[in-house]
Amino acid sequence: MIRESDKAEWLSVSSDDPFFTRIRSLLECYGTDYDFVRFYTQYIGESAVSFLSLFEGRMNLYLTEVSDIEEIDEFILFSGCTYVMYHADFALGFNSVSEIKGDVLAYKTRSKNLSKSITEPDIPSIYEVLKSCESEEFIVPDYLPFLSDMTHRKNKGKCTAAGIEKDGVLASCAMAVSETENAVIIGAVATRPAYRCQGLSRQVVISLSEKYAEQNKTVYVFSANKKNTRFYEHSGFEKISKFIEKQIG
Repeated sequence: MIRESDKAEWLSVSSDDPFFTRIRSLLECYGTDYDFVRFYTQYIGESAVSFLSLFEGRMNLYLTEVSDIEEIDEFILFSGCTYVMYHADFALGFNSVSEIKGDVLAYKTRSKNLSKSITEPDIPSIYEVLKSCESEEFIVPDYLPFLSDMTHRKNKGKCTAAGIEKDGVLASCAMAVSETENAVIIGAVATRPAYRCQGLSRQVVISLSEKYAEQNKTVYVFSANKKNTRFYEHSGFEKISKFIEKQIG
């Protein structure tokens, strides 16, 4: 049985799993009082076996070995979501119009050679860098929803930005976009085209990763292509699993 969750039952669960981290951080940011974000728990008997979140059309799944996959499939189709992300080990069968399969990596190799030029940029500056990198593979969300969400996360202590400035502009950036007491997910990694091939993204990512590693938090990234995966591996990350993101027609 899948039913809407209350915050208390979620906060009683602790895990550093990357899929759980995405959902738990969202819950800690927004709670259960907004119409545009929903949280669900799947039960078998009295045991909670799966956790789901739905935020602005995107669903995240945290599944376990005892999840009822058939019920999850049916729920997804009737949820109204547009995208679904989950661990690739689970064979969900719902129909989709497109699918991305990528890597989940965890920060493993600690570094002491940190850049001293790291700043904490504001969100509008980060958005400018992201837009400068936009392509068919790197799709940037609309400005106002991005600004609203990231500002809210930052105000809740669930979003930290890092960057490097060159020639008076933000040249490279990264953000901790999800954070719990156990883990962090880094995203929004980008460098303006004019400042690439200088190692700036690597400096920013390592600096941000070290900040959380020093707090004994597991640091994750989600990589959708081999080029990005190689970049993260060269920045101290190791592949630990794979994810699937499907678009529903």
